[in-house]
Amino acid sequence: YQRRVRAILQTLRAIVRSLRSKRNAILVCIIDCILACLEQLIRRFNHYAFSICAIYGDSFCDAAQKTFQLLGSHGITAIINDSILRNVLSFGCFFGGIACGGVGAVCGYLFIVDVPHGAYLFLIPAVLGFFLGAVSVSQVMTCIDSGVATVFVSYALDPAQLAQNDVVLAQQFEQAANLI
Repeated sequence: YQRRVRAILQTLRAIVRSLRSKRNAILVCIIDCILACLEQLIRRFNHYAFSICAIYGDSFCDAAQKTFQLLGSHGITAIINDSILRNVLSFGCFFGGIACGGVGAVCGYLFIVDVPHGAYLFLIPAVLGFFLGAVSVSQVMTCIDSGVATVFVSYALDPAQLAQNDVVLAQQFEQAANLI
């Protein structure tokens, strides 16, 4: 179901982009922006709905209902959670790419300096290292993103369960929730 909705939105965005001309550029841009926002909302909604499916074993329709309740009761917290987390994970990917690019540059400099006309060839391993590092760290960050969503959904739907398992962590969550 959710794939169909996303596919329809993506198709509508492609159609809208193809209709762009000089006379209707502003209108097409506004419609494309609205469709992009809807697509992003559906993506975030599905992220939490699939977390509920994985945690509780519910069907997607039941998880969607729980997600609506979750967003109704903790909506702003979910938005803040996503906004902060995505920025941190993006910086992590960037810095992972920088670190691997630096290693590639050093290796390239050590091995390519003796090559005639190879003054700037060390940049090739640096660029490759950056992209490989960013992609590799991105895979790890996807797991972290899923873990954070799981903890958020679990705590938001049943905070008493955390208090039964770890009292100190439950108190820390309560203090953080009171700040928002």
